Amino acid sequence: MRTLETTLVALLLSSAASFSWAECERPERPNVPNGSEATMDEMVAGQTAVKAYVANGDAYIKCLEAEEKSAMSGIDSNDENAVAEAEAANAERIKTHNEVVDEMTTVAAEWKESMTAFKSKDS
Repeated sequence: MRTLETTLVALLLSSAASFSWAECERPERPNVPNGSEATMDEMVAGQTAVKAYVANGDAYIKCLEAEEKSAMSGIDSNDENAVAEAEAANAERIKTHNEVVDEMTTVAAEWKESMTAFKSKDS
């Protein structure tokens, strides 16, 4: 399934080469340690990875927003094809933005659950 997802993303990016949002670098989702089995070192490494992921996710979202503003500012509103292309690119940016926010929310919830499990195993 991951290979299919990677292939689809690559296909989308290659077919959307004219879309400047493809220049923004989407962060890779970190592996959240299993708190009920992880060592302290693994939890610290997991926390570092999650914090970096969230910071990179925020930067990615800001990049998407900047790309949208840049793309929309150069559009001739009388050129229907250019407007349609810009709207399509914007719809993809919005979809990607929402996917990243959802993924970041999921990672945060997984981290919270992992920390709860880690703290409870020492009790």
